[in-house]
Amino acid sequence: MRQRIRAGLEAASVLITSGAGVVLAASRDGTDPDATQVASLMAISLTAVLISVLVYRGRGRAWLAARAMIEQQERLTAVVEGTGVGLWESHLGKGCLYVSDRWAQMFGLVRDCNSPMPIGEWRRRVHPDDLPLVDKVIADCVQRKDYVFQLDFRVRHALGHWVWVLSHGTVTDRATDGSPLRIVGTQSDITARKMAESALEESERNFRSLFERSPVGIALTDYKTRRFLQVNDAFLEPSGYTREEMLAISYDAVAVRSDGGPLNQATGQRERVFRRKDGKYYPVTISGIRMTDSNGRDVVWSVVQDISHRKAVERELAAAARRDRLTGLANRTLFLERLQEAVSRVRDGGQQMFAVLFLDFDRFKVVNDAMGHQAGDELLVLIAERLRKALRGSGAKGALESANQIARFGGDEFLVLINDIEKSDEAARIAERLLLALAHPYSIQGREVHSTASIGIVTSDHCLEGAETIIRNADVAMYEAKRAGRACSVFFNDAMHTRLSRKLMIETSLRKALGTDQLSLVYQPIVELDTGRRSSVEALIRWKHPDLGQVSPSEFVAVAEESGLIIQMGAWVMKESCAALARWQQADPERAPRVVSVNVSRAELAQGARLLGCVNESLRAAGLPPESLQLEVTEREVMRDPAASLALMHQLREAGVRLAMDDFGTGTSSLGCLRDYPFDVIKIDRSFVKGLAAGPDTLAVIHATITLVENLGKSSVAEGVETAEQLAILQSLGCHYAQGYFLGYPLPEAEVVETERTLLQPRLRIA
Repeated sequence: MRQRIRAGLEAASVLITSGAGVVLAASRDGTDPDATQVASLMAISLTAVLISVLVYRGRGRAWLAARAMIEQQERLTAVVEGTGVGLWESHLGKGCLYVSDRWAQMFGLVRDCNSPMPIGEWRRRVHPDDLPLVDKVIADCVQRKDYVFQLDFRVRHALGHWVWVLSHGTVTDRATDGSPLRIVGTQSDITARKMAESALEESERNFRSLFERSPVGIALTDYKTRRFLQVNDAFLEPSGYTREEMLAISYDAVAVRSDGGPLNQATGQRERVFRRKDGKYYPVTISGIRMTDSNGRDVVWSVVQDISHRKAVERELAAAARRDRLTGLANRTLFLERLQEAVSRVRDGGQQMFAVLFLDFDRFKVVNDAMGHQAGDELLVLIAERLRKALRGSGAKGALESANQIARFGGDEFLVLINDIEKSDEAARIAERLLLALAHPYSIQGREVHSTASIGIVTSDHCLEGAETIIRNADVAMYEAKRAGRACSVFFNDAMHTRLSRKLMIETSLRKALGTDQLSLVYQPIVELDTGRRSSVEALIRWKHPDLGQVSPSEFVAVAEESGLIIQMGAWVMKESCAALARWQQADPERAPRVVSVNVSRAELAQGARLLGCVNESLRAAGLPPESLQLEVTEREVMRDPAASLALMHQLREAGVRLAMDDFGTGTSSLGCLRDYPFDVIKIDRSFVKGLAAGPDTLAVIHATITLVENLGKSSVAEGVETAEQLAILQSLGCHYAQGYFLGYPLPEAEVVETERTLLQPRLRIA
């Protein structure tokens, strides 16, 4: 019995020493002992105390004390395992391992605690990578007295996955020669902690990788001192500094401006300028965020990107946006800027005079349409080159020569700004030089092409308003040059400005007049010369302006055609004319005209099917048959697009509408039109009627025309008959219809029927 008691005391001493060693080991590792470690120590200590009590109570009561001790030990073991700590005991001589239930549960094992586990089986469950270290630690423990080991390693679970454990152990029994007999210890499942540590390490690795390999610069700075604490390679590369040099300086050493800056105040991205080590500057975008590090220090993380390339591209794009892509000349934007600068210099006395030349090429559209857009582009490039050469060495005076500017304004329109002149005559000479240079033929796609220019000129002594106004005035002068015969230059003057102002006022007023009673229709009779009776009437539009009074159709119709208002105006005229004819025929079928004739413009012809729809709708609304409407078109309008016009004419003719060619004899291919187009009526232009008394040649032409028209089965109408002599000659030449002031003035709708009388018949007998 004494020997057992002595052995129990020795074991208790070892266990106390082992438990204390666990706690001390944890302290040496810099970690606090956890609850499981403390509970383990308590259990061991209490067991030792009970053994001591057994010894000192005497042999008589030894058996009862031992039994109580065993029961208490079982309760303490249950408490320890309730904390999640598993217990193990290794008998080195037997080569086996005794484990607690909690120990077995960690690995999904079901074992009888009294049945030992072979050491070999346990070793097979240890991760192969960790087994060498486990063996070494146990070997150290065996060789060193009073040594408590602590080790974390992986053990395979019964389900196949790996469980991380933290194991503590020490040698408790040794032979008389000092060789170890038994090792006891505890074991805790630390898989969750290991996974958290692994995730943290992965996060730190990712951050480090992002920081070091990021294509943009990243810097960490001290918020107060503004010194750099960390920088990556992308931050260093454009600066020219080494890492050691950068970490020795502050943000203010590289930032061009020091105003608190994005590094200390960043709430969003902004652009700044940094200074390289060699003193040169480079632009960057920078954004940052302020935070507190683990030491409680205020720091700023900043992302900095060198945008030198982007800025260079932006400059190139900005320059390209101010240049014409085809010719390389300035575009409208750049020209307006340079012109406004010239206006400011003249106003401030820094420049004496400037001139603006507006060039439009007279036959460019013909080249473009006949040879294709590629040929048109090639012509524009050649024009630009001639303009450059012609202006080079134009007698420039100092720096003002560099301020001269050539621009392509759009299409075939070019602008020239001349700053190096002192008199208007110099602008005229430069314009003549340009006309001469542009008059020579161009070689395009192996063909010789001619394209002269019309030039409008504005000088600062006639106009010193805004750039847009100056260009508009030059444009007006250019159109005057076209009207003057093309291939010439014309200076802008105040009279042109007056005409332009009136034109703009008429356009604005005309827009308001459409759909009001300012516009009205009058109807001029077309008389059958054999009977003296009116066969039809031609509808003519009139405009009574509230301020200007009666505005001539020749003035406002031209404005309507240029502004596009002619489409709306033409539809109104057609609808009102058909309605008026219907009212006449309903009021007095005997004396009412049989046909109403309406003029059709070039823009209306270009509508094609829409014009056909407008005709049908006007006839339907008035309740008239198609033959009641006659459409008048000029030869020039038809020949602008002969194929499309011919197709539309046939569609109208098939619909039953009558067709008349107006102003016959003023075009270039009248005979072809007579043969190919389905006209019912040919109206001989008033210029021929006016020249009837000029001689036999005119008489022969008119007689031949009337004979040709009649032989083709068409009717001829002579326009502009104003005298009895003209009427008599036309009757003698076989003309059957005529209109003009001698035969009847244009009348409002209310007077048309009432003026149908036979008073004209005596005059018709003049022949």
